[in-house]
Amino acid sequence: MADDGLVKEIAERRGVVDWSQLQVDSTGLVSLASGIDSAKFVALKDNILREEMKAGRLMTADQMSEKITGYYDKLIDVLIALFILFTVVSYVAINSKFREKYEEDRAKIISEIEESIIKSHPLHKDLENTIATRISKNLVTEDTIHDIREKLSKNDEYFDLLASVCDDLTEEAALKTDIEDPEEETQEA
Repeated sequence: MADDGLVKEIAERRGVVDWSQLQVDSTGLVSLASGIDSAKFVALKDNILREEMKAGRLMTADQMSEKITGYYDKLIDVLIALFILFTVVSYVAINSKFREKYEEDRAKIISEIEESIIKSHPLHKDLENTIATRISKNLVTEDTIHDIREKLSKNDEYFDLLASVCDDLTEEAALKTDIEDPEEETQEA
């Protein structure tokens, strides 16, 4: 159908089209500027489209939809990554701000408590009394030591009696074992 000379000319151009041979009319249709008939024009247009498709400058509808889908998939991935990034950064920023505020408030409260303890005389006296009472309960005074020594000296007679009784019992036990040993030796022989 197409003129062989025209196809050869397009093949020689290797996909480069001489757009000066084509013109667009007021309705948006493409027509030939020269006097080439419509069959040659259709063949030219067909060859031009094939050459452009082989060169990768034209895409089918499926290829176009794949490209658009891939683009939007990448765009969504980038937006999700940005969302995660901003979430982490905002968490760190808010967390550090709250920690700073917590430390400031804590230091302020501790200093106010220390000042109120120092300035409060009734509280100061109550603390002194409580501490003195606890210390006096746990410490032994000289009077207590003297009382303990007196009680021990009163009981010296009992300690001496107990010591002599223990000595007597020890001697009796030793004599008893000496007496029992000769009997055992005679029984064994």
